[in-house]
Amino acid sequence: MKRTFADISSADTTSDAEHQESDEDEDGAIQPYDAVLQERLPESPVYSTTFRELKNHIKNFVDLLLRPIQETEYRNAVIGGLKEKVEKRSKGGSPENVCIALIGQMAAGKSSVINSLLSIGIIARQGDGSKSCTWVTQEFCYKFPTQTMSHAAQVHFFNQAERHGIIKALLADYHNASTTDQDARGEAIDTEQKSADFATMKTTVDAFCALFAEHRAFGTTEEARKTLGTATGPDDKALLSRLYMWADTLVHNALKGRASVFEEASTPQSLLFQLGKFCYTVGKSDGAPQASLWPFISHIKFGLDNRLLQHGISLLDVPGLSDTNRIRVSNAMRHLQRCTHGMVVAEVSRSEDEGFIRTSFVKGFHERGSGRTMGIFTYADEIDENTEVDLTAREQEHIARIEDNMLEIDEEKIKVSRLVKASKKAQKWQYMAQKAELEGSYRRAEAETLEIRSKARSRGVIQALQTYYGELTPDPLPLPAWCVGNKAYKKHQVGYKTTDAHLPTLSVEATNTPAVRKHLYLIPAEGLINETKNLVKVQIPILLSCFQLFVNKTHMARRDEIEAIVLKPQTEVIEAVDELFKAIWKDVKRHVLMPYKDEEYKWTRDAKAIVDGWAIAYDTGTHLAMLKNKGRRKGKGKNAMGISWCYELLEINQAEVEIFHRDLSDAFREYPKQMVSTFEGLVQEMANEIHGDLHLRLLALKPFLDYILNEKQHIERLVDDIVRSLRRGFGGKVGTPRERLEKFEEAITQMGDGVWHKATMGLSNQFKRVLREHTIQLKSTMMAYFANIHKNFNMLCADPNVKDEAEDELREKLKKSVITAEELLEREIKPRMEVCLGKSEQGLFVEQE
Repeated sequence: MKRTFADISSADTTSDAEHQESDEDEDGAIQPYDAVLQERLPESPVYSTTFRELKNHIKNFVDLLLRPIQETEYRNAVIGGLKEKVEKRSKGGSPENVCIALIGQMAAGKSSVINSLLSIGIIARQGDGSKSCTWVTQEFCYKFPTQTMSHAAQVHFFNQAERHGIIKALLADYHNASTTDQDARGEAIDTEQKSADFATMKTTVDAFCALFAEHRAFGTTEEARKTLGTATGPDDKALLSRLYMWADTLVHNALKGRASVFEEASTPQSLLFQLGKFCYTVGKSDGAPQASLWPFISHIKFGLDNRLLQHGISLLDVPGLSDTNRIRVSNAMRHLQRCTHGMVVAEVSRSEDEGFIRTSFVKGFHERGSGRTMGIFTYADEIDENTEVDLTAREQEHIARIEDNMLEIDEEKIKVSRLVKASKKAQKWQYMAQKAELEGSYRRAEAETLEIRSKARSRGVIQALQTYYGELTPDPLPLPAWCVGNKAYKKHQVGYKTTDAHLPTLSVEATNTPAVRKHLYLIPAEGLINETKNLVKVQIPILLSCFQLFVNKTHMARRDEIEAIVLKPQTEVIEAVDELFKAIWKDVKRHVLMPYKDEEYKWTRDAKAIVDGWAIAYDTGTHLAMLKNKGRRKGKGKNAMGISWCYELLEINQAEVEIFHRDLSDAFREYPKQMVSTFEGLVQEMANEIHGDLHLRLLALKPFLDYILNEKQHIERLVDDIVRSLRRGFGGKVGTPRERLEKFEEAITQMGDGVWHKATMGLSNQFKRVLREHTIQLKSTMMAYFANIHKNFNMLCADPNVKDEAEDELREKLKKSVITAEELLEREIKPRMEVCLGKSEQGLFVEQE
């Protein structure tokens, strides 16, 4: 028996629909989704009451040690050193700032992802080729210390040398694009190249018109083209000199000597409006052209009162990495290098774009380490009927029930439509209301079907990508990845009515934005719990030991003998560091440089086969032209494939070369252990010699010995920072095989000109430079570490010829504070730390290579 209208209207659809109905007003309006009110912070000790109490007790511990020093006017070098140690040790090194770079191609949806995650409306500009965001790096952080409103921004500008470099590069781009009629072989350029040249010229004209709109030479597009066309070459000194002068005058008048501009507002819309004066391409004031500084903006840093950013997270949108302008590219790269995590953003329909995904994943792992690359795939809320999805049996049954329900709704709607036509005015409105309700039910059922299919597609995409990531990299952690629906989430943000013609195709949870946000919350939480554990188990005991050294200060008859033991590691650590880096250099040669050389014969053979094939496939003239043009031949026509000697060699050998770098990456895991073992050995040897001294007890060296053993635990953190920096050094231009192999493109001209030698030598020199820089860094760090131990040794030794009553009085007060602080550490701080860590004891630091 078919169901009645009442049955259809009251039919259940999904749990999400039930949830939406509960938030529905009487007029069918769904209230806007508020992430702050409706999303709980994830389960983590950092967000617990116990952790807040722990932080308060740590603050009280620090106050106990500092208060006697602050209450006295007595000061000397030792007291200054104690205050310095409190400031240094009580921070625990502070967790690293989590900076997440959004990496993606144009129109991938990076700005939409940022807007959804921040959930405050539109703050990240969604632009195209004529907007500033294609040239400007945008960073979204928590509030600045000085800002008084909820939304603020600091607009930073390039310096004079960089501005001149941009102008020079723009003029060169325009000149080269406007004068290129033939390729290197004298043939007419194809349509695709003409389109690229036209885009280059348009971008350059737009930039110059924005900067110099107040000058007649750039008052209109036609005038700008005419002015730029007078250049006698790509570096016309007369024209450049004039442009430099105009640019310097413009910047001086606009900035008045400032390097940045600060703006703040109460809403995102107001802030973006205020930034408009810097970001429009060509503006007008009272009908007259108005100059804009947007080509000279290096980056915009936003300060937002936002719960996600409040927890130590910043989001970085870095466009323009394929830009021909080196100034802007190097600026973007500087910002990227300080990012701790990468979020690869691509359209869900391009999730199988092997080139972009492969490069981004491999590069992310090599540069940032394990677990620091994420995948975000946009437009998950858009799916057509022809898209094939892998549905489970349960999902197929569910969709079948919904489709049956939609057929019944259609039939009921036809009946009601007839009644509307046949009824009089009073009853007609009643039937029209029933028809509208049926149409709403139909749309909700349709949206539910789309959501099931979208979820199924997203599930398959994520599973495939996680498998692919596991094959590409040796990362032991799975790839965190989500398919997100930004359009649907935006509708939930602003609210909607159930009678709307276009309902959100996904529920809030199905957009996956809350899931991504939850993952981001956990990134700084993990770092903070590790830092707090380091603070409680390493830094605070060291700090307590330093104060115990001071309060137990005594005269030492054998001071010189003991001091010689303390100074000994400073003479040995230099040699120890040199030996460690010699071992690393051996690994570099064994895993990368020697395999490169071993493959030389194979590459030469492959190259010969390629060239022989060209000799057969092309006539002599074309063949010789290809060799002359560094083994390249541009394809004719818009979609024609070009030919490249190097590209073909890359494709043949890339997989093998990736193994070389992967082996080196695996060897990296042993370096921290080797370094920690070496330096801890020096400290332990010092402690053993002091412990073996016959006058250990007589000279009151026990507190100093305890201090040394506590200090030894700090080595792991120092080494971790150096190794992380070293990994980034290896993970830059030398770390990713694709970038390294593309260097062959710059050198290969013809067979037998020593290309292999040049390329491998260049690679070797880059490795040597990175190792040399970090050798110096590690030596400096460890010398400072052992010098600090010697400095604290001096706190234990009183001058036998000086008696200072003020110092003795302070020491007595500190004795009481030290005893109380020790009790606070044992009774309040350590137990709460154990509660936060849970029952299972972990290592001192969560591994984040």
